[in-house]
Amino acid sequence: MPGLSETPTLGPSNSSKVIVIVYDPECPYCALELNATFPFLYYISANTSQARVIFLGLPIHEYSTQMLELLDLIYNKYGAKAFAEVLDVNYAFYVHNILLYEEGQTPQLIMPTNLTIIEIADDLGYNVTQQEASGYLGLVNSTTSFLLQHEITGTPTILAFNGSGPPVYVQVGLVQPTYLICNLTLKLSLSVPGVSC
Repeated sequence: MPGLSETPTLGPSNSSKVIVIVYDPECPYCALELNATFPFLYYISANTSQARVIFLGLPIHEYSTQMLELLDLIYNKYGAKAFAEVLDVNYAFYVHNILLYEEGQTPQLIMPTNLTIIEIADDLGYNVTQQEASGYLGLVNSTTSFLLQHEITGTPTILAFNGSGPPVYVQVGLVQPTYLICNLTLKLSLSVPGVSC
């Protein structure tokens, strides 16, 4: 994988249980999927070290490339926890706007942009600029090329590996959070309190 040491990752680097999240920070389906499952992903990776979660950005929407540059910068400058916080708040903001739009409380869906990421990062105490983040364009482009070479063209895409073989679970598109969490828990033999499948 391209620049894996620079690619946002949560959890132990030596884990044989790996979950790959192909995401776009501007994708509404990613927002709905990851807003609901991020606490689970954070728990199994950063909190309990049961699995490694790798985030591979695939820019599909208008501001996605700039947003991914910023998220890569945040990860490399401030670490995995900062990356997770900013991405989680971005998706929570987006889901809130989706709900307002669906309920007719706003005439247009307000989508996040690179400026949203900068504002969220600033509110959380992480100082980043688009100019500084532009240094990560090469990583965004090489990740995109890698994904397209492997015929991964949509977000969200979730792949789970248990060892060095082929994926034990593949999910493309939006599914119920309980379904996703149960499948990952069962396929990777994870131990998660409160999850019964």
